[in-house]
Amino acid sequence: MTAFKDDSLKKNKWYFVIEDGVGKDRKRIKRRGFKRKLDAEEAERELLSQLKGGLDL
Repeated sequence: MTAFKDDSLKKNKWYFVIEDGVGKDRKRIKRRGFKRKLDAEEAERELLSQLKGGLDL
């Protein structure tokens, strides 16, 4: 799990990025606005489990 910090923001600096799909069907999913790194990683795990369960974005 990878979370990134955006120091240019004053609040809620953490975000994560997931790439879903292969080839031309690849989609980059970015979620921003997490207060802590732990929160961003937890949300990333939840989104990954939903995608594996059949959630279609």
